[in-house]
Amino acid sequence: MTIDEFEQQFKASLAITLDHLQTMNLLMNQMEIQKAETAEALQSLTRVVEEFLDQERERNTSS
Repeated sequence: MTIDEFEQQFKASLAITLDHLQTMNLLMNQMEIQKAETAEALQSLTRVVEEFLDQERERNTSS
């Protein structure tokens, strides 16, 4: 293998590695967004359940 071939192979491998890192970064960003959306949905669900439980307790104590 000549120096030029080695350099070309190195640059090609480096380009692939950088591409993979960029892809991983994008995936991590998407995961962070989904994590935030999931947390928000869970908080919303918790509020709905707590309101329902409060209403049921109130209804049961009124009866």
